[in-house]
Amino acid sequence: MFTKTDTLKTKGIAMLLLLFHHLFYSNSVYETRDIDVMFLSRDVVQQIAIGARVCVWIFAFLSAYGLTHSYYEAKANNIDTVTFLKKRWVSLMKPYWFMYIIFFLLSFVLFRNPLEVYQNNIIYLLFDFFAVADFFGTPMLSAVWWYMCFAQVLLFMIPLLAEFCNKFSSASCIIIFIILQYIGSGIHSPYGGMYTNYLLAIVLAVVCARNKKLLGGVKTKSFMLQILEIVGLILLICGCIYIKNIYGADDTVKITTLLSGIAVLALCTLVHKYITNSFIEKILVFLGNHSGNIFMMHWFIYAYYPDVIYYSKNVIISWLCLLAISVIVSMLIEKVKELVRYNKFIKLVFKF
Repeated sequence: MFTKTDTLKTKGIAMLLLLFHHLFYSNSVYETRDIDVMFLSRDVVQQIAIGARVCVWIFAFLSAYGLTHSYYEAKANNIDTVTFLKKRWVSLMKPYWFMYIIFFLLSFVLFRNPLEVYQNNIIYLLFDFFAVADFFGTPMLSAVWWYMCFAQVLLFMIPLLAEFCNKFSSASCIIIFIILQYIGSGIHSPYGGMYTNYLLAIVLAVVCARNKKLLGGVKTKSFMLQILEIVGLILLICGCIYIKNIYGADDTVKITTLLSGIAVLALCTLVHKYITNSFIEKILVFLGNHSGNIFMMHWFIYAYYPDVIYYSKNVIISWLCLLAISVIVSMLIEKVKELVRYNKFIKLVFKF
């Protein structure tokens, strides 16, 4: 079974991919800064950064997997769906609201006047506060906050998808892939693309959570077979991402959604079965624990202070620099959260 530790490790990997993607996917970075790509070419580094966007599918898969488990537990404990959704919605929004307030206030000093971002429109501010700005196409303080809107859509879909997968079991993935050929684009984010792009990965996660297992079964005892499986999983992940990059915007049969789902499933299998070294585990779990904070605030760092992040002009050092600053800021935010007893305050407010 995919454990909480496995989830945190995979989140840590996804966070590393997210930072690399945002730093090096754009042509403007290479045009305005003399980036040292070391022994690789600029095109290769850029393609790796574009491929690293699979992190969004990873986060979607992990969210759906965890929510499905919670949903089935709620059903087993006779908790109704509305109560389940309310509790999970508060859990989802609670860290976002704290981060929003912090960076809204900091923006007056360190970034850009947030009232100018919202064009002095209180409705736009409220849309962003409740993380639905991406749905309505209104301004956001941070471009990456589109995912919080998507995460809410995902949450409210889980009960429906869980019941759907109960009825059709593993065939749900095939049915959804067929349905994707005929439905429209749905919600389209200028930052996250079509929300339907992530649907197949979500259904895969629901099926895995329902069956309480991933593909691949238990680890084989043969050392050589373990090596072959590790190499095979890595090649499968890289192959799916490579083909996905080639198809890109020309994908008319939604093959990229299938490739992304397979890549995520292979990565989760690799993490669960083979990333078991205690030192590596501790690092990835640590990053996984801070992944939510880092996701919500790293954009402010590299978008408003690029000279700090790209100062070395080196790909790896710039990446590690953004990671280090993001982790430090995240740790400080957690300390502030403890000092003001934020979690207790939110609990009391919603209890009231």
